[in-house]
Amino acid sequence: MGASLGDEDDTTQRELVHFVTQQTRFALINNILQHPDQLPSMYELEELNPSVSDATVYKHIQKLIDEGIVKELALDGDQR
Repeated sequence: MGASLGDEDDTTQRELVHFVTQQTRFALINNILQHPDQLPSMYELEELNPSVSDATVYKHIQKLIDEGIVKELALDGDQR
């Protein structure tokens, strides 16, 4: 199969679909989208996924941030 721009785009799209449909990342994305403000805290994400360790939740959220799929929002110290 020849490597054309269309093939590369298809590969990139397949990789992205595979990346976001990984079970834990998919669950976290759903948790974010289902949150009333789409701004759940790490604590909320950890509580919504009790079968996953806190470190795993953090790791997958960081991967989603690194790929630009979700954005991190830091609040002022007195805000939650």
